[in-house]
Amino acid sequence: MKACFNLGLISADQLMRLNDIKRVRGKRLPSGRSLTKHEIKKLYRACIQDKSAAGKRDYAIIAIMLATGIRRSEVIAINIDDYNTRTGLLNIQSGKGNKQRTAYINTESRKIVKQWLNISNQKQEGREIALFNPITKTGSIQNRQLSSHAVYEIIRHRAEQAQIQPCRPHDLRRTFVTSLLEARIDINTTRQLVGHTDIQTTARYDLRDEKSQKKAMQQLHR
Repeated sequence: MKACFNLGLISADQLMRLNDIKRVRGKRLPSGRSLTKHEIKKLYRACIQDKSAAGKRDYAIIAIMLATGIRRSEVIAINIDDYNTRTGLLNIQSGKGNKQRTAYINTESRKIVKQWLNISNQKQEGREIALFNPITKTGSIQNRQLSSHAVYEIIRHRAEQAQIQPCRPHDLRRTFVTSLLEARIDINTTRQLVGHTDIQTTARYDLRDEKSQKKAMQQLHR
């Protein structure tokens, strides 16, 4: 309505009348889902069983996304210089709203990323741009960054291989938030870790109630 007013399509009086209309209150089911620990293991196993460079790359991508909760747009924007292999510090340069932040990758995930770096550095001398690259059908690592759609397809493909319920890249972000809250990390710290401005946004990623309901039903039918 504000845009219509600025374009001269409605008058100030009409804008005031429209703004006076009360919103319809309701509650929507949360979108997406949070992966279980068993599903994460199966997702990792699908990558491990693929002995190609793509297997190691996808394993590293999934590990980083689950360890930090970063978005797929942030994954593809990571450059080699943004990642400190010694400390695990990751500089996220392309956050939503052009915000920058840092994240720390845990020791286990750093080992997974190192496996990819060992392969990619051997096959691609002088690479200094993207941390993750496209790989051709012949196994050649290309000197450019992945596309956002490529990350989507990687997660979809590996979930299919792992024979788990379909999941999207943002579900890994939801899993990260839910895992932090399950570990009793306060919601404001969680908000900072995922790069949210509004704490209410973080609250919408909390899928603990859904997981608790599933657990209760499993116990009921034992």
